[in-house]
Amino acid sequence: MKKFICIFSAVSLLVGCSAGSNSLEKWQNYKTAQPLSHEQLKENQAQVVFYQHDDIHKPVHLYINGQYQGSLLKSSYSSTVVCAQPANITATFHQNVFNTHSSSISHPFQTGETLYLKLSTNKQGEPVFEKIAEQDAKNVLTLLKGKATHTISRVVSRNCK
Repeated sequence: MKKFICIFSAVSLLVGCSAGSNSLEKWQNYKTAQPLSHEQLKENQAQVVFYQHDDIHKPVHLYINGQYQGSLLKSSYSSTVVCAQPANITATFHQNVFNTHSSSISHPFQTGETLYLKLSTNKQGEPVFEKIAEQDAKNVLTLLKGKATHTISRVVSRNCK
């Protein structure tokens, strides 16, 4: 009886794994999407859009007021809604050693504002933010792989006052 149960379980498992479309699930790191328009932002909300072109070859970890926004991959962008108030924005390269390379800026967000920040590195290998004009940033966004979707933002923008 034990032998029958073991064989039945193994066969059931194999049939379950092979049923369906017979293809492996593919992880999607990018999707085609545009940042929100000014009209889509609610009262007391703003938006920040981070992007990097091909000049950084490792993920950049982004934080807004200490809350994890996401990891920005090569040739991608990430965006999130924030409350219209001053915010501290940090970019970090995490390494397997004690020290990390990071950079921070503060920005006083205004209602309906979209801030575009390009990420690159300086000579010391630290991430650097550069504020980019909206039209210039929108032109670059069309050349990127898409919006980075492999992580979930922890930034809270509800109940903005």
